[in-house]
Amino acid sequence: MQFSIIAEMFEKMENTSKRIELTNILVELLKKQPKK
Repeated sequence: MQFSIIAEMFEKMENTSKRIELTNILVELLKKQPKK
């Protein structure tokens, strides 16, 4: 996974304090993870 994608997701996470939004951001990040 590219660092730029991870950094983008962490930036989104910093901008919210809502737990559901944080969870959705993490789900989005994990979906972008390449399958082995």
